[in-house]
Amino acid sequence: MTNTISLDFEGAKALKDFEDAKAVIRKAEDAKKAAEAVLRQLLGDATSATLAGVTVLKVSERTRVTVSASDLKSADEALYNRLAKTTDFTVLVTA
Repeated sequence: MTNTISLDFEGAKALKDFEDAKAVIRKAEDAKKAAEAVLRQLLGDATSATLAGVTVLKVSERTRVTVSASDLKSADEALYNRLAKTTDFTVLVTA
């Protein structure tokens, strides 16, 4: 069952602000990716960069470990059930 409201002026403004903010975030993420690509190209094999003799950028190594939930569940369902954490949440999706 759908529970629907009709947005008033305040709601319409909030919806526009929401959409505008999402667009700004997308644009910023694209700009960040482009700048990172340039910096990585400039760095080459270097692990840091300086500006006027001051270190302003360092390459920091990270390790990400992932576990396949479906493989774990297939291998040991009891362990999967003990370790699994689920969180229900909602998101706003514009039509």
